[in-house]
Amino acid sequence: MMEFICNCWLGIKTFFSSWIQWFNIIKIIVTKTFSIITNPSYIIYSIVAIGLSTMGIWIVFYPEGFKGDNLTEQLENMSVFTFCIATLGNIATEYFFDEKGNNNGVGSRLDRVQTKHLAILLWVISLVCTFYALKNDNFIIRSLGTTIILWLFVNINRSKFQNVDRAALQNLDPNLGNSSVDTNNEIEGDGL
Repeated sequence: MMEFICNCWLGIKTFFSSWIQWFNIIKIIVTKTFSIITNPSYIIYSIVAIGLSTMGIWIVFYPEGFKGDNLTEQLENMSVFTFCIATLGNIATEYFFDEKGNNNGVGSRLDRVQTKHLAILLWVISLVCTFYALKNDNFIIRSLGTTIILWLFVNINRSKFQNVDRAALQNLDPNLGNSSVDTNNEIEGDGL
């Protein structure tokens, strides 16, 4: 009877330990999303970088604007394909193969490994959607979406976005000039 209880306990422990890893992956997704949303310099950088890098896709709307009911029918499959392949290639070389910018020491080794595995999974999904987007217009938005989400999640790891410059943030405060400057001192000198 005791052996049966020990085997049941071991089975329950094994079952819950595997679920703990899934909860850890969900925690990684939530913390990455939160760190993206709460970093204004990264949001501004992303808007500019994604806006400029996708210019070959959305420039077709410039002369006449968006016409019609379906956005995916007006997007050019080859433009989306080249953007996604170039971005995925960049992610592969900088994030998967180059260890310089990825290992910030944030989180445990298991967290870093699971983050990389999650990124590889999203990279493969994005690559498959990109190739399907060549023939099927329904995959254009999926391809763009997964590629841009992956780009956002991978680039938040860069050290320039991890260490927020507090002095630069204080310089953006309009009241800073009023509180730190002594207005009683007059500027001395002959003037102009």
